[in-house]
Amino acid sequence: VGNQEFLDRIGVWDKIKDMRYHSYNKIYNWESNSNHTISFTAEPMGYIVENNVIEAGLLDIARNLHNLDIRRGEAVSEIKLPLEQSKEQVTVGLASGDIVETDLLIGADGANSYVRKVLDSPVLSWMYGQQGIVCTLRSPCLDKEDVAYQRCLPSGPIALLPLGGGLFSLVWSCKSNIADELMTLTDEQFVASANNALQQP
Repeated sequence: VGNQEFLDRIGVWDKIKDMRYHSYNKIYNWESNSNHTISFTAEPMGYIVENNVIEAGLLDIARNLHNLDIRRGEAVSEIKLPLEQSKEQVTVGLASGDIVETDLLIGADGANSYVRKVLDSPVLSWMYGQQGIVCTLRSPCLDKEDVAYQRCLPSGPIALLPLGGGLFSLVWSCKSNIADELMTLTDEQFVASANNALQQP
């Protein structure tokens, strides 16, 4: 809900409402090695919004900002940093041949950040041995579309998040070797495995 309030303040939430989102009022949790369950209820507990919907809403607002120049799909070919204590700007060369000069360069360009490589910034990283599988499923068995479900398994949690219209987003976090096996299954085999992970002791 906090994220929704922020998006509302910057004018994006109205854009999202014009596209698609789904609210939920309850989270139901249980474990694989226990009969105990726990649930949390609030109205609303939260919202399920697809990433591409949020991005589309943000871009729609950003396009109307007079002090913002959006360059989508442009590759950076070169970055020239000013000398320390220099008043020069950062120069960014694009593959199109355009040059952009700026006082501030933010390296928010992903895990393999080109900006970070240019800055030669040290990185501390390690492998968790976990992967997440996300897909959309239709479930005729779950008739409550305002409830999110999560089961904690020894290899990681599996969750069903309501999208409305009988659709749920399945988010399955598990060990990498299990994820690799799951990704080789047919649709029918994958659904059977998901049902087993959600229902079996």
